[in-house]
Amino acid sequence: YMANGEASRGLNPYALAIQASPADVTLAYEAGTTALHFGAFQEAHETLRHAARLAPHDPEIATALAQTLYQLGRPQECLAALNVAARREDLPPAAYAAHSLAAAAVGDGAVARASLERSLQRPGRGAEDAAWLSRAASERGEWSESVAAFEHVPPKDDPQAAANIRLIRTAAILRALEAHVVLSQADVRSHLPDLAALSDRAASDLA
Repeated sequence: YMANGEASRGLNPYALAIQASPADVTLAYEAGTTALHFGAFQEAHETLRHAARLAPHDPEIATALAQTLYQLGRPQECLAALNVAARREDLPPAAYAAHSLAAAAVGDGAVARASLERSLQRPGRGAEDAAWLSRAASERGEWSESVAAFEHVPPKDDPQAAANIRLIRTAAILRALEAHVVLSQADVRSHLPDLAALSDRAASDLA
């Protein structure tokens, strides 16, 4: 259901489970991040807000809630959610990337850059972290950082997930080329098949 855009039907089993176990923070977090992943941002917000009430200092929940608020066009609330969580030192790289995007959206360029730098410095970067970091860097015109965001990301066992990661990174390379940034020939050549796939996907979306 989720893959077909039927968010309410796809999330209904989660909703029923949360009603039966309202204190299960892991369940609420899983439901919220599933909704976020599939673009059901309003549903994600409601569920992650519930999870945040159960675990107000959990860094992963705070990050997912902030990402959802940013996607809903509420950057001030995104910043507020992360400012509370930032008292901890174990925020994932995606948290600082979301903070950078939200700060840029409210016109605070200095904070946006500082948060982007913190995101770049965080260890243990995963694919989702890299995607948000690449997005934050490209929003600021930091094309080299945008392309490099996926370096050192562990390979995914899921072929579809791996393909999606390559397409996101390829999109970053394409934006860098459009901005006339000089990239290594190896970077460009290694992603020529992905550039073609990205072009085919764009053409399919427009059809």
